[in-house]
Amino acid sequence: MIGLESTRVAIARDTGATGYPAAPFSPPEIYPELTRLERGGHTDGANRVYPLVRQALRGLGLDAEHFGTAAWNPLADVIRPGHKVLLKPNLVRHFHGFGWDPAPLVTHAAVVRAVFDYVELALAGSGSITIADAPLQTADFAAVTELAGLRALSAWYESICGRPIPLVDLRLTQAVTTGGGYITGHAVRGGDNAGYVAVGLGSDSCFTGIDGNYAGFRVTNYDPAEMQQHHHRGHHEYLVSRRMLESDVVINLPKLKTHRKVGVTAALKNMIGINGHKDWLPHHRRGPAAQGGDEYLHANRWKAIVGKLLDVEESQTDALAKQTIRFLRRAAGGVSLLTRRDPFIEGSWWGNDTLWRTVFDLNRILHYADADGTMQSEPQRRVLTLIDAVIAGEGEGPLEASAKICGMVIAGFNPVAVDATAARVMGFDGRRIPIIARATEKMPFPLLRFPFGAIDVRSNQASWDRMNVFTPGEDLDFEPAAGWRDVIELRHFADANADARRS
Repeated sequence: MIGLESTRVAIARDTGATGYPAAPFSPPEIYPELTRLERGGHTDGANRVYPLVRQALRGLGLDAEHFGTAAWNPLADVIRPGHKVLLKPNLVRHFHGFGWDPAPLVTHAAVVRAVFDYVELALAGSGSITIADAPLQTADFAAVTELAGLRALSAWYESICGRPIPLVDLRLTQAVTTGGGYITGHAVRGGDNAGYVAVGLGSDSCFTGIDGNYAGFRVTNYDPAEMQQHHHRGHHEYLVSRRMLESDVVINLPKLKTHRKVGVTAALKNMIGINGHKDWLPHHRRGPAAQGGDEYLHANRWKAIVGKLLDVEESQTDALAKQTIRFLRRAAGGVSLLTRRDPFIEGSWWGNDTLWRTVFDLNRILHYADADGTMQSEPQRRVLTLIDAVIAGEGEGPLEASAKICGMVIAGFNPVAVDATAARVMGFDGRRIPIIARATEKMPFPLLRFPFGAIDVRSNQASWDRMNVFTPGEDLDFEPAAGWRDVIELRHFADANADARRS
């Protein structure tokens, strides 16, 4: 099975894969199936990433009868000659929030290269492949694609095949910043020349039932007035890339990281990047949980003042006014540090009840919206996920993550099953992470069509092969973001259950 109904998830691991090879990221040997590709016969014996992608595709059982022969074509049942294929990496930003090595932030071209080769094999000389993403507003697209190795990959491919790999920035606006990195406004960009479609979900949105509080929907660093035009009672829409909607197949290539607002970012969260305007994406709701918000837990006068000042700051077009209000906001934030009853801000904690809804809406659009953006009853395109977890990110992800060397690629067709498996390997309990757990709820255009217990994990690491994604066992002991600490770690609850059994 190769759709949402697929229960199989593959984990390929090589503990010796501790980094990424140099461009052009060639395989360590010319595998039998690759003899059909015009690649000049170049190999890189130090490349331990390419075999991980190959092993992950094998683990999914794709074209199993031909594996190891020249006839092996693992994506032949996914991609047909003539198809339009979109590769969607995670290109969040070109610099690390703490000034550290940004390698844990972005999908690396070494993973993309291997996937690209197998896509080319399935296309058999026809169709198209595009790499596209909408990174963070402060990202320099040229710099982040350079960092990820994608520019080197595109240039190499052009030298070999006579045409570059298109690298498309899906953003319609980009932040204007000062030398100190402060956002002073947003510049309008041309975006993708393929265009965009406003896809409305109406009452089928995951926000139905809580949208009476639509005035509280927020995404940091954007004017909330714009968001209210697209998300209000009974009306919820997203500005989706037409290029994605017109694709026959999407290959989702996320980076495995912890995340301050959703706990874990992998297959599901990566679809934030198919939307052209970030201010159409609710990330949290203003105020404390007791008052219908999820910005923080307990009511706090100074945090409320900070939130109001931030709204005023984002609505300003004058740089000096912005700077003045920012100073006042930071002063109020300093006072709030002395008076707060909880450390949470901007929805960066386990109680965020907003962002998972945005993520689910976008994933349902990905699977069920047709080329015109109309939602259909059955999936409209095939979507395969391969997670880059060679070097993953832990701690304060997604922008300030610490490097976590894992030497892994995780693959599957159902994004919820993939994320539940990834969380288990990280050492987290997916039942305590809304972006995973809430997928079991009945909703139009479902993302999960089977129980979690049906997930069929296959791995070349014996301790993970056929494991249950909620049963404790060997894991990589990721450090969660501060707002999720002591809430999602599987070992805590395993220890508590063991203590209860002994008492």
